[in-house]
Amino acid sequence: MLRNDAQVAVLVLNASKGKAHERLTIIRRELEELRAETSKLKTIEREIGAEMFPNGNDGPGRSGTKRHLALAAEYKALYDDLNKRHIELNDRLAFYAFRPCVAYTINSDEWRFGIVPDANRRVFQMKVGPFTATEGDAVMSMVRLDASGQLSQVRLCEQCKTVWTVARKIDRFCGKVCREAFYAADSDFLARKAKNQDDYRRREKQKAIDAIANLKNL
Repeated sequence: MLRNDAQVAVLVLNASKGKAHERLTIIRRELEELRAETSKLKTIEREIGAEMFPNGNDGPGRSGTKRHLALAAEYKALYDDLNKRHIELNDRLAFYAFRPCVAYTINSDEWRFGIVPDANRRVFQMKVGPFTATEGDAVMSMVRLDASGQLSQVRLCEQCKTVWTVARKIDRFCGKVCREAFYAADSDFLARKAKNQDDYRRREKQKAIDAIANLKNL
């Protein structure tokens, strides 16, 4: 019933309430922000390299310039902050327990190995058909998505800002109602909509004229 990690994470995020929902959204936010900050750290590292070797790695090096010292200080401050936040994130993840599990699939005659959340009455859990989905499942799904650079698939609707959705490519809303409400709030929306309708009517009218002309030529 649940085909991928994004679906699991979205399902549990939308169903959970209170402290459970708060724990999940904090972990989701921290994973996203840590990846963004890590990317920023790499950018500073490249800038330091360019400052130290302005003529490329084969050219003469330099250090101690005003810009080099400023970049080095910025790098250290960001590195220390990232290290602290990684420790705090791992402390949050330690709230959940997981255990190894094996399963045999009759149709494919395969034994599969995986990690599943351990039974824990303190965490949110819900029934999905014959299966149980828990906070732990959602956390594990989000961590896997982040590791593969796909965490952005788990996205909060930009209009209602309350419903989580599995978003791919340019999807930004949880459904048609929120999509239309978002664009309706745009001052140019009505003008664009009217223009699109006029263009549509013009094309349909031209099709009818062309069809009549074709009949006359038969």
